[in-house]
Amino acid sequence: MAGPRRDISVCECRLRYKTQARYDDTLDVTLWLTTLKGVRLNFAYRILNAAGQPLLEAETLHACASLDEQPRRLPEDLLHRLQPYLHSPT
Repeated sequence: MAGPRRDISVCECRLRYKTQARYDDTLDVTLWLTTLKGVRLNFAYRILNAAGQPLLEAETLHACASLDEQPRRLPEDLLHRLQPYLHSPT
């Protein structure tokens, strides 16, 4: 039997624009998991241009909740599957 249904919503988004990109630019987008505990799940992002210049640094903060919007711990199976992708902020 499946556990209770949950939703993971974005609670906050922070963007730091470093410089602009052009339409024809090739971009390198990197995403990593920075927090994975309790009800929290956070990601960091970095976008570089082809020359390796940072264009954007960002972070999104997420919360796990039941479908009636009550905070709920992240499911154990999700914690286990995401653990290898957890990295300290750089």
